[in-house]
Amino acid sequence: MDGVTVLSEEVVKGSSPEIVLILGTIFAIIVSFAFGGAVAVLSDNNTVAISITDTFTFIIVLSCAIYFRPLESKGSYVKYKVTIDDSVSFNEFNAKYKVLKQEGKIFTVVEREVEDKDD
Repeated sequence: MDGVTVLSEEVVKGSSPEIVLILGTIFAIIVSFAFGGAVAVLSDNNTVAISITDTFTFIIVLSCAIYFRPLESKGSYVKYKVTIDDSVSFNEFNAKYKVLKQEGKIFTVVEREVEDKDD
């Protein structure tokens, strides 16, 4: 784009949220069974221990699913540090780039993806 000077490019590798969710789920199951085992040892009622274990597992897995949900699971993307001169329309710039951060006159941006429209 004319009037935009690219100062640097950085390839950012995204983590796979599915892997994190799977590892979180495995951790939740291990912790909940350890917790359920402790409750079973301390109480005579195994049904209560199983119910607590199931509930605890459900809460942790749900928490992992919400916390690690893929906000943008696009994989790798390129971050640019750019400067913009006064001839550039900020509306036009904003339509093409998403501003992540601004430090003085230096903007950290990523390219917006073109959405396919069914016409």
